[in-house]
Amino acid sequence: MKSDVTKDMLCESLKRLLAQKSLDKISIKAITDGCGLNRQTFYYHFDDIYQAVDWLLKKEAISIFFDQRDNLLIKEGLQLLFTYITANRAMCLNILISVGNEYIYRFFYDELYAIICNNLSHSKKGAIINAAEKAQLVKYLVISCGSYIVAWMMGIVQESPEEITEFLVRQIVKHEQ
Repeated sequence: MKSDVTKDMLCESLKRLLAQKSLDKISIKAITDGCGLNRQTFYYHFDDIYQAVDWLLKKEAISIFFDQRDNLLIKEGLQLLFTYITANRAMCLNILISVGNEYIYRFFYDELYAIICNNLSHSKKGAIINAAEKAQLVKYLVISCGSYIVAWMMGIVQESPEEITEFLVRQIVKHEQ
């Protein structure tokens, strides 16, 4: 669709700018100048810059997991996520600093939820857990993983992505056994 091509152009410009500065220092004009479009085109596709960030992160999340999240092991999913964040660390940090955890969580919440949910089917005693309990447990695990990843992005957690992945996988697997 032509609309998505234009959105992609706007968001690529936004992504380039986010790699250099925080969101509060980026204007709509800078975004549109970066891709040769006008301000009105931006507002035709997005209500504001935050909606553009949401769309960018959603699109990026889909591209990372290539619709394979239903078949990924937890470790593979976390490795893909860390690879993306490492490659786009400046952008992710600028989003995190500018608008907080909410936007970063939105980026990976659904993907991690699906991966963990598909890998978690038994309680510690080996019994199949009911859907409500499973959903609550998966939310807890996703929020825990998300908080740990955000702490790593902010430099609070010093371990490498590989060490963090191994740690998080061990914590999640405890709930499968």
